[in-house]
Amino acid sequence: MKIWLFALLQSIIAGLGLAAFFLADNVMLATAAAVMAAILGIAQPIMSAHKERKMKQYQDKQWDRSVQAVDEQLQDLLKDVIEPPLPHRATVLAALKNYFGNQSIELIAEYDQAITAIEEENPDAAPLAAQFSDAVDPWSVGPYLQGLAALQSDNLEDAHQYFCAARESQSAWILPWLGWATVAYHQGNWDEIRQKHPHINGVELLPYDAGDEASFLELSEQEREELSSSFQQAATSLGNYYAIAEYCHSKVQMAASREEYNKVA
Repeated sequence: MKIWLFALLQSIIAGLGLAAFFLADNVMLATAAAVMAAILGIAQPIMSAHKERKMKQYQDKQWDRSVQAVDEQLQDLLKDVIEPPLPHRATVLAALKNYFGNQSIELIAEYDQAITAIEEENPDAAPLAAQFSDAVDPWSVGPYLQGLAALQSDNLEDAHQYFCAARESQSAWILPWLGWATVAYHQGNWDEIRQKHPHINGVELLPYDAGDEASFLELSEQEREELSSSFQQAATSLGNYYAIAEYCHSKVQMAASREEYNKVA
């Protein structure tokens, strides 16, 4: 029953009781009216509290449904996310020859040693990646490998630093962006992904991997197709991380709104 009906009935009964007492001189009827008015007076706050409790339960259920829907969307997005992959080897070899000339043979050997250590999760991966990075500085492949080694050992702070360095050194290469987004996701830095995402900041991502157009043109048709497929997977993953960050930001806002609502209620 509506709360206002209780107040209306209570007023009517009280009026009848007064009329019965003063006009009809009917004490019993006046007493009965007073008792009924008292009962309604007691029932009104009980019904009001019951209504508020039902409203809160309904509101909590709506919050839970919204959070569940967001979590389902997050799980769907995470299914299409890949871990930061190794650089495209054919591109790296072509770029080493173009960038470093006679030194490329020795650098290729160092690169392969670092890659093997990363693939085998060898503790020597970090120092080998650092050695190669020093040799090819300021080329972005060096810090990217260091980021992979750090991520492999769950050293998220160092991984974030290395991926950011690789990203700044070669902003058009998508893999450092993917490495950075992966680390930011694991750290829960949703706002960083939302604010520094390349699409938001107008950064053009190119399908040349760690090389450039000249290195890309030296690749075989099959290697170009492999590179294009890798680029598309990385682009999908990076886009999903951006969407994930938006959803996670919404969850934070929803939780804050829910807490504020509970305080007011």
